[in-house]
Amino acid sequence: MSVSERDLLFDGKIDAKLTNERDVREHFLNRAHRLGLLLVEGQEAYPDLHMRDVESSEDVYVEVEHLSANFIAHGHHKQEVENDADILICGADNLSDEGRKKTPEVISLEERFGAEIDYVPHYRLVPYEATSTRRKSIALRVTESGVEARLEDETRTEGEDASAWTDDSTGTMWMPVEEFCTLFHKLSEQMVNGETIGDLVFSPGSVDFQPLIELGQSSDPPLQDQGDSAALVEHDYRHPRKEKQYIARASIKRSPDSDAIYFRIGHWADGGSSFTSQRATVFNPTEFSGVFDKLPDNVLRSAIVSGDEEKLIKYAERVHGAALGLGRDD
Repeated sequence: MSVSERDLLFDGKIDAKLTNERDVREHFLNRAHRLGLLLVEGQEAYPDLHMRDVESSEDVYVEVEHLSANFIAHGHHKQEVENDADILICGADNLSDEGRKKTPEVISLEERFGAEIDYVPHYRLVPYEATSTRRKSIALRVTESGVEARLEDETRTEGEDASAWTDDSTGTMWMPVEEFCTLFHKLSEQMVNGETIGDLVFSPGSVDFQPLIELGQSSDPPLQDQGDSAALVEHDYRHPRKEKQYIARASIKRSPDSDAIYFRIGHWADGGSSFTSQRATVFNPTEFSGVFDKLPDNVLRSAIVSGDEEKLIKYAERVHGAALGLGRDD
């Protein structure tokens, strides 16, 4: 039985799980007639589809996204094109009230056709382009147990456009955002020469990595030779989704091949006996400062220095026009 025949039998209900934008596009096109739309042509540039209203014969331009907030995350709300999108077709609608003011009419396949959407909403914050092919950032995502955070690393091939970045942090572990902020709060409370790391490193507008090196050199044992690492601070927490107890350690490491020093977060389970990450994203001093300098001052002081994650989440919602409550039990 063809997809179209199934549509007629089951009144358009989608019985497949939509895992990406391609799935959303395919199932929308199979049901476009139910919305009174006829495909004229697909487009490589924004918006994705040139369609026609069957009743009025007017042109209709459609952008397709897996999640509606991706419309803002991809910057479409800022694009100036001859034919802007009239409709946003998405798998699931996770726009915030503020984000909804920046998008065209939203039609969700989850709401309209009962589709099951397989997604982990992912929100990248303050990306710092370390080179033309690598960038670092803080990222948040929403899971069934809440919002998680990590330091992230992305790569792309030289010459590719801005949409070609791919996640290169496969070994970096996500941790609950409140635990992520608590770890940095504990780091900020450490003292160097009578002042806190919070005041020395995370000063508004001028993040300074050097005091972290000084803290590592004064640790026990101190950071000295190539290949050495020094744990600056650690934080015990229980991961609600993984249902395990972890120790997260913020540390600095001197490269085994040079004198370069990097910042990293590692995660241990079972009382610290086993390292759970294949690897951790490393931030050199310039990358570290480049990312945290980009956070608004009030978010930097609240989330990183004071350990209160609320402003970091709210900032992500503003940047992406998203409601980060999507998928959460509360």
